Amino acid sequence: MAFCDYHIHTCYSFDGDRSATPEAICKAAIERGLTDIAITDHFEVNAIPEGIDTPYDADAAFESVMQVKEIYGKRLNITYGIELGQASQYPDIANDFLRKYPVEFVLASLHNLRGKPDFYYMNFSAIDEDETSSLYRAYLSELLEMIYALDKIDAIGHITYPFRYIARAGRVVDASQFYDGLADIFSVLAKNDIALELNVSTYAKGYGFTMPTPDILSLYRECGGRLITLGTDAHSPSAVGVAIPYAAELAKSVGFDSALVIRGGQKELIKL
Repeated sequence: MAFCDYHIHTCYSFDGDRSATPEAICKAAIERGLTDIAITDHFEVNAIPEGIDTPYDADAAFESVMQVKEIYGKRLNITYGIELGQASQYPDIANDFLRKYPVEFVLASLHNLRGKPDFYYMNFSAIDEDETSSLYRAYLSELLEMIYALDKIDAIGHITYPFRYIARAGRVVDASQFYDGLADIFSVLAKNDIALELNVSTYAKGYGFTMPTPDILSLYRECGGRLITLGTDAHSPSAVGVAIPYAAELAKSVGFDSALVIRGGQKELIKL
């Protein structure tokens, strides 16, 4: 049995804990018995053109990940990845980055819609049900656009990302109203061998659910999806690997018996 965490941020992410050096991340992963990790720092493609957040220092991050690969590579399978955010908004910036750096694993995510703030900053206590539904449908539409905009994509991250902040407002989302839009995306993922991430950050933080929830994960499988990744969305060493065993059991409960990792630059499926 192998345990993998394929969504980890270091101090090179704008919101990463300063203690989260790539070396500290690797040490934490080894201590917790992980066999495979992907370091997926944020590269928010809208950060520079829109003047938000701290720009990603791609050169420094790349050098640091290569160093820990050399030091810890015999004890831990370390993948140089990226969480590529809002790629459909500035596809030239995103694809220029992918051509410049030898990224092994691309986790594509969407944290904000065009012209709107990150869902993190939205007060869903003041947003009614109709507008909330419209926002999530727009989110799904832009996610689909992002898949086609990228030259390389290996997985879609936290596909129910807005649900985290809707739950923060004490509200529960009836996801079944979005099954049609989700199924459209899942069919494209299945056709192109793109994985769906099972993100446990919400579960680990006490929200009581994963992103996506089991019903959506089952829908993905019904649409032909066979590739999943497991990720904590860790932003500190203490969060690395947390609840990954739970994610593995949940994935198995809906019919998945393996998770996608990258080893030696090649995709592999490892048993959960």
